[in-house]
Amino acid sequence: MAELTKTKEFTNLIAETTSEEADQAVSSLEKHLYGADNNSPVLYSLKEIEGIVYNREKDREPRTAYLLLTDKYLAECKQKNRIHRLLQIAKNKEVKTRIINAETPAGNRISQFGGIVFFSTPNK
Repeated sequence: MAELTKTKEFTNLIAETTSEEADQAVSSLEKHLYGADNNSPVLYSLKEIEGIVYNREKDREPRTAYLLLTDKYLAECKQKNRIHRLLQIAKNKEVKTRIINAETPAGNRISQFGGIVFFSTPNK
């Protein structure tokens, strides 16, 4: 098994899958930004995001929430413990979290918001 994970094909497949997930998440963001029926803001301030995530009730939210940040934001943030705590609590509260490579088109879009963004979409 360890030999399999070291192959170039395996690492390429993982990178491709991760990129597709990031593109899907950013596509959801774009639909949310330009959708006429959304009544939920897009947040890109760490303090505002923390407030929403920490007060989110796990099973009572009729919306799918996303927390997206770039790897560059995570690497350069001076408050790494704060970010890691936010990520862990978000996962515990069933927020879809993604760390996106800043060099990809999806990462470039998230970087336009400062490297971190939170939004939620209605469940369908």
